[in-house]
Amino acid sequence: MIVFRNVRYYNGPGFSRPGSVWIRGSRIDRVSEDPDPKLPEGSEAVDGQGGYLIPGYIDLHAHGGRGCKFGDGDMEGTKTVLRCLASHGTTSCLAGPTVQPAEEIQRAIAVAVECGGQHVGANVLGVHLEGPFLNLERIGSNNTRCLQVPTVENYRRVAGDYADLIRRVTLAPELDEEFALTRYLSEQGVCVSAGHTAAPGDVFRRSIDAGVRMCTHFFNGMNPFHHRDPGVVGTGLLDDRVSAEMICDLVHLHPDAIRLVHRVKGPGRCVVSTDTTRYAAMPDGVYGGDGGLTIRDGVCRTAGGVLAGSVVPMHVQVQRLLREVGLGLSDVVRMTSVNAAALIGVSQSKGAVREGWDADLNLLDQNWELKKTMIMGKIFSPENQDFI
Repeated sequence: MIVFRNVRYYNGPGFSRPGSVWIRGSRIDRVSEDPDPKLPEGSEAVDGQGGYLIPGYIDLHAHGGRGCKFGDGDMEGTKTVLRCLASHGTTSCLAGPTVQPAEEIQRAIAVAVECGGQHVGANVLGVHLEGPFLNLERIGSNNTRCLQVPTVENYRRVAGDYADLIRRVTLAPELDEEFALTRYLSEQGVCVSAGHTAAPGDVFRRSIDAGVRMCTHFFNGMNPFHHRDPGVVGTGLLDDRVSAEMICDLVHLHPDAIRLVHRVKGPGRCVVSTDTTRYAAMPDGVYGGDGGLTIRDGVCRTAGGVLAGSVVPMHVQVQRLLREVGLGLSDVVRMTSVNAAALIGVSQSKGAVREGWDADLNLLDQNWELKKTMIMGKIFSPENQDFI
């Protein structure tokens, strides 16, 4: 038994008064309004010192970290990524292969799920396919050689035997004829997300009717807002059926852009994802592979100057939302955990500090510094890169 005492735990709309949260095995056993309870013999106490106990971050869009990426399909490299995510408070993720050949995607899925089952770091809740069904006009730094037309047949070929592990697919809806793939995925319970798209507003609205429920890295990889064609940006802001995913490193989006989306969509329709590349949490420098990338001042760009994903891990983005954007912690918890859990259908076990829920938790001090991360009832040590 592990007991977090003297903590203000997230209770849904906000935070409790100082109380305690009891962990038994991999679950939250009970929550209490007593900040200093008498502990059972043999239990371990974690003194929160009046800090905040929040649901662990759920990253629906991550590709890698510390020199490795999911798309490599390498066992040790995938474990490194999962440990890197856990080191920065991400307790669960969707493994994200990149735009690559079908056989490489399938290998990456198999390895990610196997590593996730070994509990070496962040949980793997499934897979996010960001492509290969993207629009060349808005491809960004992705591989252009492996793009495919979004059809049910092509999707089945890419997914192979792993379709039941795919929880989210990013596609360009304007390329999806009659939105057949969107409808198919939606019927399968997959979260369909519009991204790397040049869809006009009217086309995007019809794709929402067909089942699109998310916008991938909002504002990035899509046409800018125009007053005669609002596109994905304008239509996405106004339609409450879709959630807006944002990379909140303050490089991909200006703080005012984040404030705008937060104000229009509300905290219940905003999701923070990192889009971290293999170079996340690595020092500035010039790195080979992927066409040659440079990290300078924590910004990753291709040789041509195009942003190449983010290298800023989740908790750093959380701190920037709190300190520089000025959002409240309750809203940030919804944006980094609660909403993501709902979108991929795990909100009955994750995304809440509630009795019976999975013990995936982050302890923040009163200055919002990350002090402890617990994944399925075990505390992860960033220093040791292992559970203790």
